[in-house]
Amino acid sequence: MVKILLLQQWYNFSDPQIEREIRDRISFMNFFGYPEKLPDRNTIWYFRIRLSKTGKDRLVFNEITGQIMAKRIRI
Repeated sequence: MVKILLLQQWYNFSDPQIEREIRDRISFMNFFGYPEKLPDRNTIWYFRIRLSKTGKDRLVFNEITGQIMAKRIRI
């Protein structure tokens, strides 16, 4: 789910757009490890809201940003 939120942020996709794209793009499927089931737009929305309400969204994104910067990866 966090990977989906990252792609959504990086590509500026809405929930319906990311739902379509994760089913359509082979590169996205590879990024997710070719799962048998993928979440729908409502599941993505509920997950994002739950992260936000608990304040975990900032912790997750700060951790990911720190790891990206430590590896000197450019996005």
